[in-house]
Amino acid sequence: MKKDKQITSLTRQDRRIKQIIVIIACLCILFGAVASIFIYKLGSPKYVLIPTYDDAQYSALDIARFLSEPQKEGIATNAYTKRYVPSDEYLYIDPIPSEEYLTVYEKAETKQDLDVNEFAKFSDGIISRLFKKINMPAPTYEIELDEDPKHPEDNNLSAKFSKDMELSLYLRQHLNHSWFSIHSDSLSNNSPPLLFDGIKIEIDQRKSDEEIKRDLEPIKEKLFYIFGADFADVKIVREYDDNSENGVSILEIFFYNSDAHPLNANSFRPISDYICISFENYMNFSGDIVSDSILTQYDVYYRQYRSAPEERFVPKMKLKMIPLKDAEALLYNGYVFGGHVCPLCMAAQDGVDFENYDYVDLQYVLGYGDGTEVLPFYAFYKYIGKSANGNKTYAKTYVPAIEVTGYEEYFEAQKSQHK
Repeated sequence: MKKDKQITSLTRQDRRIKQIIVIIACLCILFGAVASIFIYKLGSPKYVLIPTYDDAQYSALDIARFLSEPQKEGIATNAYTKRYVPSDEYLYIDPIPSEEYLTVYEKAETKQDLDVNEFAKFSDGIISRLFKKINMPAPTYEIELDEDPKHPEDNNLSAKFSKDMELSLYLRQHLNHSWFSIHSDSLSNNSPPLLFDGIKIEIDQRKSDEEIKRDLEPIKEKLFYIFGADFADVKIVREYDDNSENGVSILEIFFYNSDAHPLNANSFRPISDYICISFENYMNFSGDIVSDSILTQYDVYYRQYRSAPEERFVPKMKLKMIPLKDAEALLYNGYVFGGHVCPLCMAAQDGVDFENYDYVDLQYVLGYGDGTEVLPFYAFYKYIGKSANGNKTYAKTYVPAIEVTGYEEYFEAQKSQHK
């Protein structure tokens, strides 16, 4: 009996050991699931671990080539762009994230062959639902190939309507997305405004963003039906200039899913699918309609990508985020990048001392020209006075939010070149 009991005891111990092994295996699986947050598919069956670096992976010259040609004149800098706003809320400043590492993204090639059947399915559905909502007979159209021998990457399929169609519609399929737009001024001046199930698209720019969102709820549902899309989030962006007496120059409302990609939080336009109502409010020609209150001139856009956002903007690496105080030290030394496509425009500006700046936030920037990376920057804003139309003018400049080498050498070279 004692022997049998000993065997039973050992059997129970073996079971406990097996249970412990199972628990450890589960923990390993769980750890693997957590670690998979840092593993992304890079357009092939292989999975690659995203490297993380504490040291610099870019030089100041790399950043200059990525953005634009910076200038340095002592502490004051003319490497900045200008933002005009009637009040500070329209700078859309977000809090600085409390991250130890920031992701660098790479814009990947996701071009697909043009597909007539895919485009016809996209176009047929939208046209059928649109003309049902505006109570007009649906037109016929033909799909044509628009070729550019010098730039084949710009080849596209387009829907060609009859010349007597009242509306101005644009439907195109490009290598990486399909596109639809309709213009409010398509109808003749004697025609009534375009109605969607009896609803007119217009907004009052004097209202707050939240009020405008509520006002657009009825038309939002109509647009979702027309485009066969459903988005959870709304984003409003207002642009002002330094001379208009009619308030906003452009006001855009984006319907999209903010969680479709991390870069949506830091991009002017969503990088995932979206519907946009764009109100234009500046004088393009004599007699053009502008208003300081109710905006009625708009374009409606729908952009549907042919690949997922995580396939188009792929995490490349994680780099350590420099503290704000380190970025401020670079700012005060004039080690900044203007973010302007035209270095001559920046060179012609007066220098601005960013000491005692007013605002800072974190922004991701896609490189100009052939640049395919998306890098994080601190964006600093300094109030520099009133514009001709009374708007507040802010100078805006960038400092990389990651470690960068060669600041002193690069900017001293720039200083000597521009004497």
